[in-house]
Amino acid sequence: VKLLALDAKDLKKAQKPSPPLVIAETRNRFWVRFHWPEDRDGLFLRFVHALHCVGGSVSEAYIQTFSEQGVYDWFRISSSNTKPMLVKLLSKIIHEDISPDWPEPKFEKISLVQHIDGEAIISFRGKDQRGALMGAAHALYQAEMPIVWAKVSTWGRQLDDVFAVRADEVQIKKFFESRVQGLLG
Repeated sequence: VKLLALDAKDLKKAQKPSPPLVIAETRNRFWVRFHWPEDRDGLFLRFVHALHCVGGSVSEAYIQTFSEQGVYDWFRISSSNTKPMLVKLLSKIIHEDISPDWPEPKFEKISLVQHIDGEAIISFRGKDQRGALMGAAHALYQAEMPIVWAKVSTWGRQLDDVFAVRADEVQIKKFFESRVQGLLG
């Protein structure tokens, strides 16, 4: 808790992106924090892509943008990499161009949970599979629906990735008519 409080306090003053913070929970399980002073389109996708490139398997994520700190995203991952190697690789990959090779996960269900005042909550559910979070993030990015917040959960062999996105009724209708069919399997 002290580490989180100090980290959040330090980031209030940050004018540029901070290096990823990696905290070891166990030998193969880590918490990774990404920070960017200002939100921008595709930033969440960039973070997820970096985790995917280092072989990180995301079991939880808490995605939020604060007015004072900016983007402050935490991911709980499993990885065979060491903490120093994760820091080194993530620090490099986060600033590189994103590879155009996207995983093509299949979800059991994608649903609109709620839509109020231009903010939609969309849930992606299914079996846990490599690249599922990146596939969902990419689909939302392609639909031009910026992520406001997200709650990512994986338990056992199941996942439920819930995103709040900025979207109007036309965008939501188009997303469910054109993109969702390719993601269901």
